[in-house]
Amino acid sequence: KEFPRTALLPCGHKPDRVIIRVNTNDPVEAEKDREAIARTHYRKLVIPKVRDAYDLTPWQGWELIPQLETPASMVHANEIAQLPGVVALTWGAEDLTAALGGTSSLEDNGEYSFTLSFARSLVLFAAANAKIDALDAPLKNYKNFELQHRHARSARLAGYAGAFCIHPGQVAAVRSGFRATGDETEIARGVLQSSTDGVN
Repeated sequence: KEFPRTALLPCGHKPDRVIIRVNTNDPVEAEKDREAIARTHYRKLVIPKVRDAYDLTPWQGWELIPQLETPASMVHANEIAQLPGVVALTWGAEDLTAALGGTSSLEDNGEYSFTLSFARSLVLFAAANAKIDALDAPLKNYKNFELQHRHARSARLAGYAGAFCIHPGQVAAVRSGFRATGDETEIARGVLQSSTDGVN
């Protein structure tokens, strides 16, 4: 854990292109993370294992993306989303499944179980109500391009603004799932053209 902290200082990426996932399980490690990040220009943090609004108190002053992956966080999703400094919501299917005593987040067809689909919707509702972005959970099966594409597309159609990845190999599939189809692009062009014609 020390290496990522020391690597933050010289990496030189643009702050608006970097999101840092911090440690929250251990208060000592969390404090070390805060000290390290405070020495950088990076402002956007993913806060995992959030249970309620109180868990975000030590991280005030940064732009926060709480990761809702506990039963308590689902109960308090709306409250968490409304906090000052929260700029987006995300969730975690695997840790939530484990916390619920489940054995798999996915059905045999690769789709989320009813319970996990409900949690996915709760996060989207809370984010939309707070007028912030919802970012979909990373899919554990990072080698299945088709399934990742399908999950990304369903997230976009539902209203998610993006999705997290746990492996670079997922990026292309997520991008393809969130990319507008040819028909959607043509419809958008038609709407823009109609608006332009109306102005003229």
